[in-house]
Amino acid sequence: MLPQPLIFLDLETTGMTATHERITEIGLIEVANGEYVGSWSQLVNPEKSIPPFIQSLTGITNEMVEDAPTFEQLAPGLFQRLDGKLLIAHNARFDYGFLKNEFGRLGMSYRSRVLCTAKLSRKLFPEHRRHNLDSLIERYGLTCSARHRALGDAEVLWQFLQKLYAEVDIARINAAVQAQMVASNLPAGLSAEALDAIPEAPGVYLFYDERGALLYVGKSVDLHARVRSHFSGDHRLAKDMRITQQVTRVEWIETAGELGALLNESRVIKELLPLKRERRIAFRGKETAHNLQLAPWPYRGALGLRECFGERCEVHLFERWCFLGTARTEAEIWEKLEVRDRLVFDLDIYKILKRELAKRTRGVALIEFGPMSSLWQRGAETSVPG
Repeated sequence: MLPQPLIFLDLETTGMTATHERITEIGLIEVANGEYVGSWSQLVNPEKSIPPFIQSLTGITNEMVEDAPTFEQLAPGLFQRLDGKLLIAHNARFDYGFLKNEFGRLGMSYRSRVLCTAKLSRKLFPEHRRHNLDSLIERYGLTCSARHRALGDAEVLWQFLQKLYAEVDIARINAAVQAQMVASNLPAGLSAEALDAIPEAPGVYLFYDERGALLYVGKSVDLHARVRSHFSGDHRLAKDMRITQQVTRVEWIETAGELGALLNESRVIKELLPLKRERRIAFRGKETAHNLQLAPWPYRGALGLRECFGERCEVHLFERWCFLGTARTEAEIWEKLEVRDRLVFDLDIYKILKRELAKRTRGVALIEFGPMSSLWQRGAETSVPG
């Protein structure tokens, strides 16, 4: 078991965004030298109304928190409980972000090393698709006294860690924990808080320097982990320290999966890094859309590729190897399929789509829309070569 003092923490809140929403309940388990020390839980007056959906999910109503202490009243004692301890939570950036924002509103700077049990589960058991708390409870026979209540969920995390140390090789656990604990070597102009805000989601990230010049564009299925890895001394992408030490701002575009990240990366590079784009083409040689033997379009009409990450779902639309755009609602799908005056061919998009169709990534659903005869009757043009 981890030797340092631990806090297993869970929060209930009025919503998902730490900068706008507030805490309604805190639950924590204290552990030292692998031994249970005690527990503490407290309802919190969020000083705003709890949405009906959240009330239904957690069972915490506006009436229950009306006479509860505010976070400001609890802050001194809570800070003392947390100080110097490793914080353990499920999807830990959510809970950690709320704590940092709540303390920050009071002018208190809260920083802690954080261990995420969701990341730990994914690292140790990559064969499983789901690593949410309900899945862990079912998979490992854990007990929960009150699901979606702070102390009940915190107790599950303590049980989970005990289960790991009882059934998994300790060296594997320690390696997975250490991977999360690697310190980052941040440049002077980039704060740890800026990195904390980056989501653990697929997408594209952009590095800017102090003048606003774009330094680098990358993609990942986990934006948070990938961006942090650039500033870890043992990562191969950190070898160009001249670039990483110039970074003062990081922006990102969230997507619903790897395909969306690839498509957005291609677009951003063309739009924002035209000189580097031209250099890449020059090195590639004489391969162009006009001398490349294109594969025949294997569908009778338009094609949609649907991917999801959490609550976010996107459908990427294509016609004859041309990218029509990404839709997030059914109405957007039909808008992009119907309003097409001209198809524009892009060699990079062609290669991305061809690879995707060849490997058929797990979790990407294929949707065929059939021939769009009415569109062709209106005389739509295409610039697809060949």
